[in-house]
This record gives sequence, C-alpha cells and structure tokens, in this order.
Amino acid sequence: MSEENRVNGLPPQQSGQEDPAFAPAQGLNGADKAPGEAGPAAQDAAGVRTPAAPCPPPLPPRPPVRRVGTFTLGLALIATGLVITAAFFVPNFDVVFAAKLAPLVLVFLGAEVLWATAHPDGRRIKFDFLSAFVGFVLICASLCAATLPVVWRWYGPDRALTQQRLAGELEEQLFEQLGDQDLLRCSVWVNLSTGDFDRQMTAADLRPGDQVGANITLGGTVESADDFAARVAALLPALRQAGVTQVYFFWGDDADQWDLDLYGDFAMSASADTLAGLARHQQYITDDDGDYYWAEEDEIAARAADGQTGPAATSAPEPAVTSAQEPAVTSAPEPAAETAPEPAAETAPAA
Repeated sequence: MSEENRVNGLPPQQSGQEDPAFAPAQGLNGADKAPGEAGPAAQDAAGVRTPAAPCPPPLPPRPPVRRVGTFTLGLALIATGLVITAAFFVPNFDVVFAAKLAPLVLVFLGAEVLWATAHPDGRRIKFDFLSAFVGFVLICASLCAATLPVVWRWYGPDRALTQQRLAGELEEQLFEQLGDQDLLRCSVWVNLSTGDFDRQMTAADLRPGDQVGANITLGGTVESADDFAARVAALLPALRQAGVTQVYFFWGDDADQWDLDLYGDFAMSASADTLAGLARHQQYITDDDGDYYWAEEDEIAARAADGQTGPAATSAPEPAVTSAQEPAVTSAPEPAAETAPEPAAETAPAA
C-alpha cells in the first residue's frame, strides 16, 4: 500500500494492495458483507481459520396503529359542551331529555369499531380504552344529571314548601266552616303523591292520590261514647268537602280520654252509632304498686274481675281499719284488769 493511500485513509482494495492493518477488522466483524451472509473466516490462536456466524436478518417494520374510539370521544365532548352551553343560555332547555341520549355514545363507539374492522387499511387496530373510560364517565354523569331533578322534586325544599302552603289554605277553609264548633286545635297536613307538581297549585288542584289529613282536639265536655261520636259526626261533612281522607279526633281531661282515628272514604262517611263503637276510652288509674297510667275500659274491667281495685278502693279503707282497732286493743282491757280485783282483797279480812 502506498503512502498516499495510507494518508488518505483509502482501503487496500482501491489501491490493489493488501494491507494487514485492515484485514483483522474486516475478517472479525464482517462489516463488508451483506445481511445474512457469512463474514470472512476468523483465525484462532492455533492458526485454524473458522467461518464466522451469519448476521441476524433485520426485523420487519411494524404496521402503524389505528386507535378506535378517538372519533367517538370527540363527538361526545362536542355534544356535552353544546348541551351545557344550551342549558345556560337557552330558556327552558330540557336537560333531562338531553341526558337521556347519553347511551348513544355506546352506539357511536360500536359503529366506529365495526367500520374499522370492515375497512382495513393495513394499520393495526387498537381499542382506545381512554376514550371508553371518558365515555363511561360522561354516561354516568349524564344519568346522575337526569335523576337529580327527580330527586330534588321529591325531597327538595319546593315540595315541602308547597305542602305547607296547601295545608295552611285547608286550615283556613276548615276554620271558616267549623268556626261555630267547640274545637281547641285543628291542624292539617298534605302529602303529594308524585314529584310532578306545580309550585303554584292550590287546594282545588289536589289530585285523588294526594293525601290530606287532619288532627282535631275537641273542647268542652264529653260524657259518653255517644256524646263523643255525635260531635265527631257533626264535623265529618266539612272535612270531606275539604278533601280530608284521614283524621284523628281527641278529647281529654285529667281523668278520661276519648280518641278516634278514621281513614278512607267509608270511615269518613260512617254514622254516629258506628263511630261510637270505634271510639276508644281511657281512664287514668293507679295500680297496686302505685304506678299511674292510662288504661282502656277493657283493661279496667279485667282488673276489676281479678279483684284489683283502683286508687279510691285501695287508699281510703286502710286508714279507717288501723285507727279503729288500735285504741280498742291497747286501752279498753287494761283498766278492767287493774281496778276490779283490788277492792275485794281489802274488805274481806276486816269482816
């Protein structure tokens, strides 16, 4: 190899001469061979030349990836943004109806998968789990948004305020109709049957399924069950006219109580004789242990049959028995035993 080729770094093949400095590198790594061809023979320490191992073939290029679900995710985000914007700026926009369309995200996602499968373009199909997760979150949020107004109408303040306002209107109506009756208290409660109600509705707008109840405390005096039932029967027509379907009547003093609970159209239309049989009477009694409580007539009759008495029979006779016996036993026999024998013992020896 000439000195000019060595300085310029040209390989020996170009100069037609063999340079030992380049031979080991070419023989060991086989950089001058094509892929898959064996490199030049290598010489071991003993001088035996062995063929070099063939080079591995290069890996085929991987096909590009086509993510399925990205297009559906974009549509879902656009639709959600439009619905939220319309809810803010469009009056009376039905957000509940828009939320009910959330399952259409699954329809579009399935259509996108079918389209990608039916039209292969050489790209490897990969399902976009991130898009599916975001779509699932959007569906859950939409369903919650759809059920939130229903829950709000059932348990929100609008329902309670409407019921209180209707109850106040019915109380005023009953006060006008029952003002001449001897009543101590009359309170009305209203329970709307459904969550679909008008906040401006009146008592005349109540539906058949709505519950209207009243609690009435009678004044004056009540002598018997017939007296109590007659006063209750006089109040029922006005209560039925007001739409009351359930009512509780009560009268009581320190010793007696009368109450009656009516529910339904048949009970609200019962006669005075039927109401007298349904009325409950309680008395304030004291048992043998000194405990005070309210007991019904059946319990009082059962205690009387067993020989158990009330407070008047247990407390009044006991002081009379103890005070009458003690003076007779302690004072009456003693003077007779001390004075009678002494005069007879003193006069007999003198005679």
